[in-house]
Amino acid sequence: MAVCSCTSTDLFNTGTPGCQPLPGVIKRIILYPTTDSSGNINRIDLTAIPNNADILALINNDLAMKRLFPVAKSMVNVTNERGDTITEEFPDGSVFKIRQGVKTFHGEFVKQGSTFANELDKVECVDMSAYLVDGNGSLIGDKSVAGFLTPIKIKNGTWDAKTVDQTDTTIAKVTLDFQWADSVRDGDIGFLKDSDFAADVNWLVYNGLVALYGSAPSVNAVAGFTMAITNLYGSVTGQPATGLVMADFDVNELSPTPATAPLSSVTESSTLPGTYAFVWTAPQTIGDKMELSIAATTFGFDDANLKSQTWIVI
Repeated sequence: MAVCSCTSTDLFNTGTPGCQPLPGVIKRIILYPTTDSSGNINRIDLTAIPNNADILALINNDLAMKRLFPVAKSMVNVTNERGDTITEEFPDGSVFKIRQGVKTFHGEFVKQGSTFANELDKVECVDMSAYLVDGNGSLIGDKSVAGFLTPIKIKNGTWDAKTVDQTDTTIAKVTLDFQWADSVRDGDIGFLKDSDFAADVNWLVYNGLVALYGSAPSVNAVAGFTMAITNLYGSVTGQPATGLVMADFDVNELSPTPATAPLSSVTESSTLPGTYAFVWTAPQTIGDKMELSIAATTFGFDDANLKSQTWIVI
């Protein structure tokens, strides 16, 4: 945090160049845990600005506390404003500044509902920071530590996500409100322009992970199995996860002899979207405990819940 220092050598400059880039209208928020599980600060090193492959790897990191979380792209009605300065006035008319006002954030995610709001509610359980993205693709953060663009610290306990149902004249949405940490001053805020990143980087289009869930196999045999795969969006029965192919999956035997179980084919049902028939290259053994997961090379999914749906070959 920048502090006020009134020494004789602490000078300032009030000139400005004829032209300077400034952040535009905020369109997105990219969440980033303030630190990883080892206590290391998550931030961008300006000597190694991430390229597209680096960013995708961060979004899909197996360790959630090192993962970037791009939040839904359809954010509107964004405000990011600091409140009035807290002052004290004396009888002689003197007014003294006590502290800066609180800076608050508000945004709305259109065509989103309770499932998305529930995912956002989980942010309250993590010490979280965030980058902002403007309409030009610039990434806005905290520049107070030289050599880094650090995500801006969110004040704990202020995170509030809630649903707004559709009416005859308004669309369904989720609203998000929170306060930035008191330690963050306006002068701490900086940004990387779109042109500071490689040409294949576009912060406006990255998507966060979607959690997948698997049903108990409807077919379970030594030759293969059939499983319905869903996400939590849509109705309470889940939304089918469609369009996956054999290269998107891994199957492993967990016991009694842990090993990979190669597949010879994966076919999505033409009548039951999201239901896949899996055939192993070699038959498995009755009694083997199996686990289905998403391949490491397939991005965009959190398969922790899918992997928890283990089964015994019969």
